[in-house]
Amino acid sequence: VIAQNKVVVTYRIEIQLETYGRDNQRMLLHLKTKLNDIFIRDLHAFIPRLFREKKELDVVIFKKRLELIAERSTSPGVITGVLLQSVTNN
Repeated sequence: VIAQNKVVVTYRIEIQLETYGRDNQRMLLHLKTKLNDIFIRDLHAFIPRLFREKKELDVVIFKKRLELIAERSTSPGVITGVLLQSVTNN
């Protein structure tokens, strides 16, 4: 997170995407790099906006945003869930 041209906090976020079926699993593995890029680009803009309203990372809002990104990034039903494995800051 950058504020006033300085890095104020760094977050390490680990997520797990859920899906059903081998075809969907293969598709996600094929799209892994692209999905990673999509998540990073979106969150790069979203997290600073979130901090304008809150002092700490709201995990519930954050998880909903991840689910929205996942839904937009693939065909309907491919990603059935987004699990936050860990969120840590340095």
